[in-house]
Amino acid sequence: GVSTVESLILRENQNRIELKSKSYTSLCPIVANDEEAYYCLEQQGKSLLSIPAKDEIVYIRRHSNLAKGGRAIDMTTKVSKEFVSIAFKALKAIEGLNVAGVDILCQDPTVSNPNYVILEVNSNPGLAMHAFPDEGLAQPVGDYLVEVLF
Repeated sequence: GVSTVESLILRENQNRIELKSKSYTSLCPIVANDEEAYYCLEQQGKSLLSIPAKDEIVYIRRHSNLAKGGRAIDMTTKVSKEFVSIAFKALKAIEGLNVAGVDILCQDPTVSNPNYVILEVNSNPGLAMHAFPDEGLAQPVGDYLVEVLF
């Protein structure tokens, strides 16, 4: 109710920088100075100079990832068994690949849902988001790798 979108982003980015200086985190600065951010803000009738109401949610991106300022939220115990199965099938579809990141786009990963899209099977996945999530429990990624690879 007082600060502009831009100043809120700058404040959050400063918090992220300070957090990174104290301990490891998967948080990256929020990117808000590109066409995607401008378009997303415009669709909400906002700009970087807008002052949102107290507790109003303003989206900076329609789609995000960690590199653009997204947050890693661990869903390991919440994700539907159907999506776990889909991810393993995608991994097994690529011969010789033992470890991968499988990005699945769906409405709600906690419920079985036939409406999904596999965005990618990444043979060089980022693992820090699982070991150092912004929210939720850290996963023992190193233990999983040792189990799978050795």
